Amino acid sequence: SYYPLQNYTFKKIITKIITTFYLHQKLRTWGTASLSSNYYVKRHLSLFL
Repeated sequence: SYYPLQNYTFKKIITKIITTFYLHQKLRTWGTASLSSNYYVKRHLSLFL
C-alpha cells in the first residue's frame, strides 16, 4: 500500500536528518573550505527539496 502523505512526511524527516548532518559537517570544516562546502550542501539539499 502506498500513502502519499506518509511518504511526504518521511521525506521531510529524511531531509531534516540530512540537513542536520550537513550543517554539523559544515561547522566542523568551517575553517578549511567554508565556501566550497556551502555550495556542496546547497547542491545536495536541492535534491531532497
